Amino acid sequence: MSRPLPTQGDTDSFVNSDLSNYVDGETSSKISGHGSVDGECPVPEEKLPSAMEKTLESEDILPIILLHLKENVIRDGPVTADSSLAALASPPKWKGPFRAFLLVNRLFLHAGSNILWNTMEGLAPIFSLLPWYKQKYDGLGRFNYTSSVHWERFNFYAPRIHRLDLHSSLDNDFPISPVLLLELLMLQGRPDPFFPNLQSISISPHAYPGLHILFVLAGKSTHSLAVASRSEIVPTFATIPSDWEGNGAKGNGALAELLAVFPRISLAATHLQSFDYRGPISAEFLRYICLTKIISLKLTVTTASDALILQKLQKLKSLQRLSIEAPLLGGVMEDTFAPQGRFFPRLKHLEVAAREDQVPLLFQVLRPKRLVTVALKFIGKTQAFSVYLSLSIYLGHNNKLQNLSVSFIDGPRASQGLTGVRRETLAERKVMGDQEDCIIDSQSLQHLVFDNVPLHLTNPVLHLLKKSMRWSYQLKTVIFRAHDTKSNVQANANLPGLSVLEDLLWKEYFPSHNMEHLEFLFDGKQIIDEDLLDSNAFKRRQGSPAATLHSQCLRILKIQTLQANGQGLQLSTKRKVEIAMYLDRLFPRLEAVQGSAGEGGVWEEIEMLVKSYQTVKEHVYAQVEAM
Repeated sequence: MSRPLPTQGDTDSFVNSDLSNYVDGETSSKISGHGSVDGECPVPEEKLPSAMEKTLESEDILPIILLHLKENVIRDGPVTADSSLAALASPPKWKGPFRAFLLVNRLFLHAGSNILWNTMEGLAPIFSLLPWYKQKYDGLGRFNYTSSVHWERFNFYAPRIHRLDLHSSLDNDFPISPVLLLELLMLQGRPDPFFPNLQSISISPHAYPGLHILFVLAGKSTHSLAVASRSEIVPTFATIPSDWEGNGAKGNGALAELLAVFPRISLAATHLQSFDYRGPISAEFLRYICLTKIISLKLTVTTASDALILQKLQKLKSLQRLSIEAPLLGGVMEDTFAPQGRFFPRLKHLEVAAREDQVPLLFQVLRPKRLVTVALKFIGKTQAFSVYLSLSIYLGHNNKLQNLSVSFIDGPRASQGLTGVRRETLAERKVMGDQEDCIIDSQSLQHLVFDNVPLHLTNPVLHLLKKSMRWSYQLKTVIFRAHDTKSNVQANANLPGLSVLEDLLWKEYFPSHNMEHLEFLFDGKQIIDEDLLDSNAFKRRQGSPAATLHSQCLRILKIQTLQANGQGLQLSTKRKVEIAMYLDRLFPRLEAVQGSAGEGGVWEEIEMLVKSYQTVKEHVYAQVEAM
């Protein structure tokens, strides 16, 4: 007689249960027969299994079906944008309905348990399987522990856990003191490692602040480790959390606890590839990082450390990706800059988020020279001189750089200073003039993005982009996004109209432009008033589509506009036709025309007109060539 199925409780009650105890009545029933003939034993009825039965009994197909079921439960479940600590600490909402479905029969339970246990949000469910576990973990106490037989249920489920996201506070999950942890580690017959297939570990500052739990978690299978000892900044750096700037006893204490665990991580997690850390740093901390063979490192420095301390990262010879967020970083850039030596031989991707004076300084400190992708994030008020200087340094010393992204983020209010921005000095303007060709001189750069450009930088950045696009034929993508298009109107009277496209991208004598994706900022008033029919695009004879395919590659054009009234662009039907004819003349391979938010309908109509012209031309030229 099979045991009754458990009622639908929370997820913890399910994961604390032994799946092998629940057996479906139908799968455990006896095979029926027709009866005896001449005293012979009953002959079981021969019945071929149906396709559905074969599918449900397949160890390969059934988990795939259940995985799709999980995705459907997530998709059809309630959508919430709650990123609070309570929401992160609670189990995902899909686990309750999914658990209820798995309790239908034994096949579903065994096939779906791997999915249910794959990612866990706490340690209490797995350690509560130990027979001496009570309401909380108080050690062995009077339990008569003998051997590894007491770990059987733990060892049945622990290998199924591949990821741990620990966001719950100790009181709500698995509070264990260092003394009890030591007792657990010293038990004879315990599994070693505790979690043989655990690949990813993420610990927030509210869960296990002492980090001694890593003695239990880290193992050879650990590939990714994310540790945060300080609060997260969301969504910008406008407000620095109170626990970030602590350089006193509290800050040193948290760092000391991490340093105590690092030797264990270095010895146990020998295959660690990715390390993400948010908190204070020290020279000793960076030396421990260099003992690993990680290929991806993200550091969020929460204290006002000197940038020179990061020079120790140059010893990471296997590092391929590096991300540094340091809004409080300090240091002074040297007057003479001549990077020497070969550092970071495998580093290809670099992301830097710092104040304007620290972005170029970090290159002086790190000195990477083989970068392929660079993302520069300027925090707080930024001058055009700092942007030009940073671009010239990163591009000038990385001749294989292909992808460059520059964005601007609101910084701490205390560091913003005056509401205005200091104007560049005469010497700085002269230097900026010498640096204008930094993008043109970079022969490998293919993708260039300027995002969230503030009011005072719109014109300097547009000037740089227009000059670069005119002569940088290797560029495939150029994207410019303004911070606030409505407030930028008064300061950007010199924004171009659509006629600038002819000057930037349409070359009569140099038909080798490779631009495929352009997102640019235009003046809405000029788009309405300028005379496009008088442009050179309509004065030159247009060849067949096949003959022009090699000349202009632009496929995606997104047009951002500025208007003083803050309203969307309003165009007459005649004007839409003129713009469509103009774009079709310039870019015969154009596939998509997009606009700013609120103007999608206008540019969708223009896109349809462009495609209709392309269809007509293809049809006409096909008939001509067939004659």
